[in-house]
Amino acid sequence: MKKREPADVSLPVLFADPHVLAIDKPPGILSVPTAGGGERNVADRLRRQAEARGEMLFAVHRLDRDTSGVLLFARSVAAREALERAFRERAVQKLYLALVNGHPRRPGGTIKTYIVEQGSMARSSPAPVRAGKLAITRYRVVERFAQAALVEAVPETGRFNQIRVHLAGIGCPLVGERKYAVASRLALRHGRPLLHAAALTFPHPASGQRLTVRADPPADFAEVLARLRG
Repeated sequence: MKKREPADVSLPVLFADPHVLAIDKPPGILSVPTAGGGERNVADRLRRQAEARGEMLFAVHRLDRDTSGVLLFARSVAAREALERAFRERAVQKLYLALVNGHPRRPGGTIKTYIVEQGSMARSSPAPVRAGKLAITRYRVVERFAQAALVEAVPETGRFNQIRVHLAGIGCPLVGERKYAVASRLALRHGRPLLHAAALTFPHPASGQRLTVRADPPADFAEVLARLRG
């Protein structure tokens, strides 16, 4: 069954200049078109708006459908090339907020595995495997609750479902997780995995200066946090 998308999706602008555009992506909508096309997505919507103004727009990275937060676009061919190079060379730092079931055993650390993408799923192995790609995530516990924890996650690589797989692998699946955990066994449940791209730091494609763009968690994430704190 195809997921229903929000009828009206707001795309707040977090930062814009002649070279880059950063928006606050809401959960429930694709970042970029799928191979088959047909579904609404942020990139197509913004590109049509740009073309109507006689401008260009290029997606330079993506977020999962249910992940919210900072999403970056280039506004020229030169900016696209510079940003894509920055992502390839790991000059971009991504900071995510994740609300997880349970508590990591350590207050922070680094998770390193090999991830194999298998259709809509990802499989993780602690040792190298055929078709496996090295995946590295640093994490830090920000806040603890009775049955959950708020975690900052910094992926040093960009593998499919990396943060979700890594946190589930240390026994702390996301609140709302269904793919990498049995939802009925989790203490806390939600309609989507509570993962939010809170900040993106990158070299500006024109000046080269480091720029950080931030986004607050959306309403549903904030409401669950408020209940836990209350």
